[in-house]
Amino acid sequence: MISDYSKIDFEHIRRVAYQWLSMFDIKNFPIRIIPLFGRFDRITLIPYTQAAAKERITINELISKVTRSDDAATLKRADKYFVFYNDSTYEKTVERIRYSIIHELGHIALNHFRDERTLLTRSAMSNEEYEKLEVEANFFAAEFLSPKALISTKWKVSEIQAVFRVSKDSATKTQQFILRNPWFQNRIYSEIDDKQYKFYPSRSLDTLLPPCCTLKQAFKTSGFAFCKKCQSLTRVSPKQSKVYCCVCGERLENVFFDDGHLFTIYDAEVRNMKTYSSIKLNDSGKAMECPQCHASQEEKGEFCDICGTYLINRCTGHPEKGFNYNDFGEPCEEGKILGGRSRYCRFCGCMSTFYQQGILLEYKEDVTSEKNPFFPIVENIANQHPF
Repeated sequence: MISDYSKIDFEHIRRVAYQWLSMFDIKNFPIRIIPLFGRFDRITLIPYTQAAAKERITINELISKVTRSDDAATLKRADKYFVFYNDSTYEKTVERIRYSIIHELGHIALNHFRDERTLLTRSAMSNEEYEKLEVEANFFAAEFLSPKALISTKWKVSEIQAVFRVSKDSATKTQQFILRNPWFQNRIYSEIDDKQYKFYPSRSLDTLLPPCCTLKQAFKTSGFAFCKKCQSLTRVSPKQSKVYCCVCGERLENVFFDDGHLFTIYDAEVRNMKTYSSIKLNDSGKAMECPQCHASQEEKGEFCDICGTYLINRCTGHPEKGFNYNDFGEPCEEGKILGGRSRYCRFCGCMSTFYQQGILLEYKEDVTSEKNPFFPIVENIANQHPF
C-alpha cells in the first residue's frame, strides 16, 4: 500500500484525463473504447484471444509469459505501445474490461514509461513506486471514463453506471465525491467546458443476451450473431451453416461472436441494441402462461384449455402466409422448438407459431424498447450538465 497519498497530484491527473478527452474530441458517453484506440498512431489495442491465437499458445501461457496480468498490460517497443487486454466476458464484466484498458492508457498518458522499461511490472521497481503508479492510472481511468466535471449532484449511482458504463463501486465513489464536494461543480476546466456532450444510457451485457427456451438449447448454442437490421442478437449453434435473425428473419453472415467474448460487439453496438418482447417458457418450451388469455398452464398439453391458443413456439416450415397451427407442415429438423421471442426460425428463416398467431408482433411494431427505456434515467439528462 502507498503510505503517502500527498505525493500524488490528483488535480494534475484529472487535467491530463480531461486534456486527452479534449484532444480526441470525445463528446459521447459511454466512450466506445475500440474505435478510440483506432485513432492512436502509436498505441495498438490487442485482445488476449487474438494474441494467444497468433502466438499459438493458451491465454494462461500468454498471461504467465508475456502480460503477467489477468486483466491488461502494456508493452513498449521503441516509440510504440501495445495494450493487451483480457476480452473474456466469461471471466470479466464489460465494466472491468473497459476500466482495465483505460487504466493502461493512463500509464501512457501520465508518461509512466519515461524510464524506458518495456513492461510495467512489480519486478521493475519498488512496491511503493509501483503502487503509486497504479493509483495514478486508476484515478486517470475513473476521470476519463466518468468525468466528475460532467456530473451534477442530482445524478444517482445507477444513472452514473448506465451513462458511463462503469462499475457500481466506481459510480458510488464518484457520487460520494460530488456530494461531499459541492464546490467542485463551480470549478471550470477549459479542456471540456465548451463541448456539447451527449449521453446514451445503456444496459449491462447480461440483460441484452437473448434467453434460451430450454436448458437443452442452452447447451447446444455456442455464440451469437448480431443483426444490424433490427439491432438484436440471435443464438448460434456450433457448425451452423446458415443463420437467420430470430427477430426479423434477416439472413446473417459473418457476424458471429463467441458467447465468452462479446466485448467487441457490445462496445460497437450497445447504443443501438434493442430489446423485444418475449414469452416466458418452461424447460419443455411451453408458455408458462397463455399469452392470449393469461391463464396459468399445466405441464401437459400443447394448447391452452381456456382459449385454445397453441402454447409452444415452433418453426412452422412456412416462409410466408398459409400457416394453420393444427398443421405444422414440414418444420426444419433442428429448429423445431424456438425461443420465447423468436418470430422466425434461426436455422431456416421460416415463421414461428407465436408470430403466426399474432402472439409476437412484427419487430417494427414491437415498441418494448421505446416504452421501456434502457434505464429509468432522469428526464432530459443533458440539462443536468453543470456547465
